[in-house]
Amino acid sequence: MAEDLQNLYTSGKDEKYAKAAAAERLRGISVGEAMIAEDRDKPSALVLYLMAGAYGHQGDLSRCVELTEQALALKPHQKTWLFSLAERQLSAAQEAQIQAEQARTDGKAGVARDLQSKVGQYLADADESLMKLLTLEPANERALELRRTIIEKKVELSR
Repeated sequence: MAEDLQNLYTSGKDEKYAKAAAAERLRGISVGEAMIAEDRDKPSALVLYLMAGAYGHQGDLSRCVELTEQALALKPHQKTWLFSLAERQLSAAQEAQIQAEQARTDGKAGVARDLQSKVGQYLADADESLMKLLTLEPANERALELRRTIIEKKVELSR
């Protein structure tokens, strides 16, 4: 429902659709967390994956990545999920990079170093996710293009 409402908003409809989408995501997160807590021994991969998307839209990229990884641990050959994981890891890396730059600006060198380390780890993880996907589907153009982007980011980081 949240996706449909968001699509209405992005297709030029009223702002109320964006607000309704955000409210629907919050409701979904609440219900999803309850389902995850209830099924600790046997969580649903689909619930985990959908929850990850909701957290991603809310801006909680670390929780988004964590839940996507958990979903893939249950269903490791989901090509679409592997690609999503790599995209989400790249987004988390970019967000951590922005935070690291802000920490440097604020004179928090230790925090900046820790965040910079997270950037490198997210990029390495994204590359690994794409390699798993490319093992399943070697000619996936989107995965190859995203991998090029990740490699470029890793090179920038090493400078």
